[in-house]
Amino acid sequence: ALFKRASISKLYIAAAATKLIGKGQLDPTKSLVQYLPELRGKVENADRITLEQLVQHHSGIPNFTDSPDFRWDKPFKNNEKTLELVLNKPARFEPGLRYEYSNTNYLLLGHILGNTLGYSYHQYIEEAILHPLQLKSTSSLLSQANPERVMSGYVVGWPHDVKGNDFIEPGASMVATAQ
Repeated sequence: ALFKRASISKLYIAAAATKLIGKGQLDPTKSLVQYLPELRGKVENADRITLEQLVQHHSGIPNFTDSPDFRWDKPFKNNEKTLELVLNKPARFEPGLRYEYSNTNYLLLGHILGNTLGYSYHQYIEEAILHPLQLKSTSSLLSQANPERVMSGYVVGWPHDVKGNDFIEPGASMVATAQ
């Protein structure tokens, strides 16, 4: 059976970023606005938040899944809509001062990876990580998996079956076997 791996996807994104840092294509000390200049004035401290702080959840950027407008049962099919949930919101803390889990960090990392590569980070993860490791039952997106093999459920206590929801946000999209 296939399971939605949710935030396990973040490990693959971090590994992809690390590979690109090793190749000199990304710099962990560069700021968010150096990678995504359109966020200047829309994400507090964007000129001081580094790529490294995004990866480590030390950015202070609010978590979009904490927004009352985020719908687990009907996720956006557009990452820009998801990002809008936190734009122009105050930072949770100054960059680098503490750790706080934020799905938004990995949404932004997905954009940075895609811009750097010139193509989807999903494709890069498949080519640079999944294929070399022969992870044949791992998909970067639900839409790439056999839906008949995907298990129902997802979150204990959540009344909706999110089996069919293709969470496309970077850091929440992978499907794999338990093995």
